[in-house]
Amino acid sequence: MAALAPAALGSDVLPSGESLFRPLLADPRQIQTEVSYYRFQGHNAADAALGGVFGLLRHDWGSWESQWDVAGMAYSRLYISGSINRFETEDFFAELPWELRNGNFSARLALYHESAHLGDDFIRANGGALNSPTLPGHRFSQEAFQAVFSEDIPSVRLRLYAGDLQILHTIPVLHRQIIQWGAQEKSPVLWEDSRSSLNAYIAWDFQSREYNQWNINSSGVMGLMLKSLKTGRDVRFQLGWFDGHSPYGQFILGREQYTDIGFVFDF
Repeated sequence: MAALAPAALGSDVLPSGESLFRPLLADPRQIQTEVSYYRFQGHNAADAALGGVFGLLRHDWGSWESQWDVAGMAYSRLYISGSINRFETEDFFAELPWELRNGNFSARLALYHESAHLGDDFIRANGGALNSPTLPGHRFSQEAFQAVFSEDIPSVRLRLYAGDLQILHTIPVLHRQIIQWGAQEKSPVLWEDSRSSLNAYIAWDFQSREYNQWNINSSGVMGLMLKSLKTGRDVRFQLGWFDGHSPYGQFILGREQYTDIGFVFDF
């Protein structure tokens, strides 16, 4: 992971190119566009995410760069079976991030909103069990402030990160702190031409939530990344695994474990 060279002093409105704070590849709620398949509770399941990050203003001063963004994502789970799919749940995210970079150091500070909704098919199939202790209720939303700090170690192609999330307001009332840390590593270039390159990667993400008694959620991915050398955008094919309390808001009190296969598109 090579450090970014500092750009000329000044500001750039609606900047193009890579974000200053690279995506957290194994974070289950990284803002991105993704589709994945896995077996879950005896069903064929699919997660579908539609989201992205849009740069608003980048400013450069010496070795430091900063960028304001707006980001959003809809993330849903479906049970798939032949011609009839069952819509289980969907989470919506809206974020206002501020990214910073100085050489190999980067940071992301963000205000964000999340709301979670049970799917119509889930309600029809489980209408009598909506007051289950594993479900927080018909309404789930939260507003939070998140800060994540990252350091690239180019000599071993490793990136380390850690951060903290403070929930400012939530329905229902939950304990308010989430701690996150992780690492990701890229291989040397496996293939390259004048326009694109191919790398392998592996990444791990860990999150400990106060409202889950600090039990640790662990997720990981490994795969291949095809990257545009002109725009910095990429497409990834990956295998993933998850073990912990559900990342879906309506099911955060229940535990899940699965292995998936998916495609991720970083526009």
